Amino acid sequence: MDGLTPVSRSVWASDLVTDDGYAYVLARPFLLRTGDRISFESDRLVVARADGERVAVDGAWETRCGFLRGRRRYE
Repeated sequence: MDGLTPVSRSVWASDLVTDDGYAYVLARPFLLRTGDRISFESDRLVVARADGERVAVDGAWETRCGFLRGRRRYE
């Protein structure tokens, strides 16, 4: 999710999982459209639509690894 690479096909997303055991869980499913670009700004998901519109998507970070399941904390 570098904010530069567009989404190759439309897909409903409910979470975005990282390689290090975390997930950004969306408050409700969100339709990522072909051509959308996704990035994080201040720990919040932002979708840049192909037409230039920017949408902030509500959600929260959670851990997704074994016994450490719970909310991610930023300090």
